Amino acid sequence: MRGVLARRLAVSVAAGAGGWLAFRLIRAWPLPERWSVSLELLARWLGPLRPLELDARELELARQVVAAAALAGAVAIVWLEARAFRHASRSALLADRLRGTEASLEAVSDAFRDLVERAHDVHWRHDLSGRLEWMNERGLRLLGYAASDLASLSIADVLDVDAAASLRDAAEVAASAERAVPRREVLARTRDGRPLWLEVHERLVRRGGVPVAIEGVGFDVTARRLAATEAQLEGELSRRLAETTGLDGSLRAVLQALCRALHMEYGELWSVDEQFDLIRLDASWSAAGDAAGAEARPRSFARGVGLPGRVWGQGETLVAPDLAADPDPWCARLAASAPYRRAVGIPIRLAQRVIGVLLLASARAGATHWAPLPVLEALGRQIGALTDRRRAEEALKVSEARKQAVLETALDCVITADHEGRILEWNPAAEQAFGVAREVALGRPLAELIVPPDLRERHLTGFRACLESGRVPLGGARIEIEAQRADGSRFPAELSIARIDVGRHPVFTAHVRDVTERKALDRLKDELVSTVSHELRTPLASIRGFVELLLMRDYPPEERREFLEIVEQEIHRLGKLIDDFLDLQRLEARGAVKYDFQPLDLRELLEHALALLGAASERHTLSAQLPSEPLRVRADRDRLAQAVLNLLSNAVKYSPDGGEVRLSAGREGGRAVVRVSDQGIGMTPETLGKLFTKFYRAEGHAARGIGGTGLGLALVREIATAHGGDVSARSELGRGSEFTLALPLAEEPPGEEKPA
Repeated sequence: MRGVLARRLAVSVAAGAGGWLAFRLIRAWPLPERWSVSLELLARWLGPLRPLELDARELELARQVVAAAALAGAVAIVWLEARAFRHASRSALLADRLRGTEASLEAVSDAFRDLVERAHDVHWRHDLSGRLEWMNERGLRLLGYAASDLASLSIADVLDVDAAASLRDAAEVAASAERAVPRREVLARTRDGRPLWLEVHERLVRRGGVPVAIEGVGFDVTARRLAATEAQLEGELSRRLAETTGLDGSLRAVLQALCRALHMEYGELWSVDEQFDLIRLDASWSAAGDAAGAEARPRSFARGVGLPGRVWGQGETLVAPDLAADPDPWCARLAASAPYRRAVGIPIRLAQRVIGVLLLASARAGATHWAPLPVLEALGRQIGALTDRRRAEEALKVSEARKQAVLETALDCVITADHEGRILEWNPAAEQAFGVAREVALGRPLAELIVPPDLRERHLTGFRACLESGRVPLGGARIEIEAQRADGSRFPAELSIARIDVGRHPVFTAHVRDVTERKALDRLKDELVSTVSHELRTPLASIRGFVELLLMRDYPPEERREFLEIVEQEIHRLGKLIDDFLDLQRLEARGAVKYDFQPLDLRELLEHALALLGAASERHTLSAQLPSEPLRVRADRDRLAQAVLNLLSNAVKYSPDGGEVRLSAGREGGRAVVRVSDQGIGMTPETLGKLFTKFYRAEGHAARGIGGTGLGLALVREIATAHGGDVSARSELGRGSEFTLALPLAEEPPGEEKPA
């Protein structure tokens, strides 16, 4: 109604204005006659204008003006009404369209809300204090809550507290800077403790420019995050195992890496001892840096006892959600020893066999900071494989060290060669036997180093035949060969070969033993048998002959006495031979003979030995050159006298044509030196090198017929060594020999001056 009145008022005003304008124009421009009727009507309608004093002509003119104005007003009214009708039609159309748009928007809003409710992502809205105002159905289901729980939940209940605070701060900063909040990954807190990683984007909501709430959306990236975590853990475990030396250090490094990656505060590794059917604690790690009371808890369990024993017995992952309330005493001790509230035990597997248990503990109740059980069990299998590999590496190192120790201490030469005959191993015994250093021998052909040139072709032929046939060379038996040293000298050796089939090509390990000494011992044994049989047979034959004579006939007393004296001499000869054997045996067995070392004057002992030997030899001239001052040594008188007598009797024995045997003594370089020289048959350089070997006797035409066991000089060497001295010899064939016995001087008695 108001609109209509306003329009009519506007028309009236416009008509008046139009009339006044027409009046002013008509005075200057006469109107046509046909307008007179209209003007007349208008004049009648405007009766109140009559009081004006106008003449007839002016009155007529006024009437005409008024009529024109009325006509103009009518036209204006018609035009305005037409525009009003057109605007009204448009308004109605717009109203219809607006009602349709509102209905469409409401439908779209309902569809969008339904879409958000059913979306696979988590959508939420919370006020600035953190209280949740709304969360979609999918989010509630993922987190394990119902719509009725929203009134009591805050964002810190469903997201990590630190993550929620950082998201709120980031949203505020981004809103103030008018830029988007960067996406980030946070860990959600599900009601049942399952891990749920979300990639979150939030925005700050404003009303009238004032922040009122925060809206967020989270995309479930748990599978991707856990796969990355598993790969990261596997890489970290491998790296820690590679960086640490020793199995114990490796286990602690594994625990540390696992606990830090899974946000756990404590970890233990247990290994199964199959021999005693127990599970034992191998290593523990605590974020606090101490043992977390591990020493106060049991370090081994039977199957089915304690959380580690139960995991071992059942072969599956077990979770203790509340350690303090757990009926297992071990769990209660773990909760009492440190502020741990929850624990999980994961079997460590190798194939299908449980070889250990990984235990992780957290101080957070209902903590979600460990991976799902399948991931933890996969980690258990990885740890099993890694620790088994590390144990195998440790065992290999021990085996290698043991093998190296065997190789280095072996008395036999141990030589390994590949299928081409090139040396792969060369132990210290081989270095010493062949005179070739290991670094020089490795990689060189075996035949060039140890096989004499004239035997190499035969060696190579046999080696090729062995490769073609695949048989063990020599059948594992020992054979005797001739080997060659680096200087070209040859020596007898015993050889056995083992074939080792590894990889594509076999390798061969040879054990070579230098049998030079054994050969010499065999020869000495033969000589011993010959010598002993001869030396024993001769006196026994004499004794037997004279005893038979005495039994067969009656001889005068003088002859019987002579026969008995010969028998007595042969008996003494036998006794000395046996004594020499026993003495040498005892002297070679260090400690079997007890020496009575006493200070003595060596001159007296030498004079007494000369007197004994002088009475037994008539064809030799014995001379002595002894110092005038005492020559004091610490010695066993009987043993030293035996050595000197052996030297003197040896000089007499190997001077069959007589001659001078000279004995001299003196001081040289702080030692007492005794020399015995003769003018006998002498010796060759080869004989000198073997002279002090037991059972060795000089060879050659001149030495034939000279008796002896080959023990006298060996006894001298043993006695000299026991006194801290030595014995040596020099000789020239046909010109005699000289033996030198050197002994340490004893300290001078108090009050006695040393000779100048």
